Amino acid sequence: MENYTVITENDESEWDDQTGVLYHFPNKYLNHLQPGTKVIYYKGKIKNVSYRNKRLHDAPHYFGIGTVGRVYPDSASTKKDWFATIDSFVLFSTPVLAKRESGYIEEIPTNKEKNYWRDAVRPITSDIANSIVELTSLQEVPEADTNDAEQGLVSSYAEGAATKRYVTTYERNPELRRQAIAIHGTSCFGCGFSFEKHYGEHGKGYIHVHHTKPVAESGERTVDPVEEMIPLCANCHSMVHRYKNKTLTLDELRLLQAPPSETHSDCIFCRIPEGREIVAENYYAFAIRDAFPVSEGHTLIIPKRHIADYFDLTHSESIAINELLKECRDNILKSDKTITGFNVGVNAGSSAGQTIMHCHTHLIPRRYGDVKQPRGGVRGVIPEKQKY
Repeated sequence: MENYTVITENDESEWDDQTGVLYHFPNKYLNHLQPGTKVIYYKGKIKNVSYRNKRLHDAPHYFGIGTVGRVYPDSASTKKDWFATIDSFVLFSTPVLAKRESGYIEEIPTNKEKNYWRDAVRPITSDIANSIVELTSLQEVPEADTNDAEQGLVSSYAEGAATKRYVTTYERNPELRRQAIAIHGTSCFGCGFSFEKHYGEHGKGYIHVHHTKPVAESGERTVDPVEEMIPLCANCHSMVHRYKNKTLTLDELRLLQAPPSETHSDCIFCRIPEGREIVAENYYAFAIRDAFPVSEGHTLIIPKRHIADYFDLTHSESIAINELLKECRDNILKSDKTITGFNVGVNAGSSAGQTIMHCHTHLIPRRYGDVKQPRGGVRGVIPEKQKY
């Protein structure tokens, strides 16, 4: 027996879900969103007209149908939230209004007449689900206008005149690719490279997706986009598959890129005391609060490898530090609404004020009125030059 559930997609949400790919939800709805559940997408009444071109109608309506694939705990949530992958999603060609002339399509229990629509996830009967679908038609899935899904799948090459090629191809599911990108993002897990940051809008959303368990070796099976698929840039993906008889693991790939193994026993950043909180971390760097903060929330972003000078960082380390700067900034802003700006700075060399010879980047939150005259900012390292 199939289960059916209505899921609400808000125009503005704390989750950056892609329609028909991922759906985040609170723990209280877990029983209603199990693998195999048929879901019908719903939008409430429009509240901000700037979203009009992203909706089928201003009024509350249903607009698509799919199936829950897998369900995972959201590791980034502090509230025990979950997310589900959505399979076989199809948009409705026309909106189905939630309220018809005869009344609402959904059956509202008498004990929930006042607060029924507050539930973002609402189980429905198969009859109600069928009545919704019968009031519209399903759109054909449009072809993508990019070649993204084909990237990294080349199995043979030819130049010049036409030639016959006999190759074995392995079908990749573009739906899995979309899910993996929605879950992991589009920054390379190997080196941190982002096509969007480097190429702007033209590179937005682009990345290769690597199967950590090669399809060619394992044959047809169910693939887990969380555990078995990772984003890699074209360079890293090529290095992973460079040799026919050896596919590198992610750890092996990273070890080829200036591994963060060099430490000094007498360096306080190489030996973080037990109990001192690491507030953020990735493969090449970590973040801690400054022990002598200039302002509340003052954070240090530190490469794991012992290196004194900022200008001696590898490309991968620089990217990793920038990623943590943004992550820490976002987290600080969420927790403290009084912050109105930031100073970001590095002391490179003793003459520039560096006292700990292990590179570290300062992220200093600022607030209106914390100094009488903030003009000039980091120019204040030479006080008489700050004001201009």
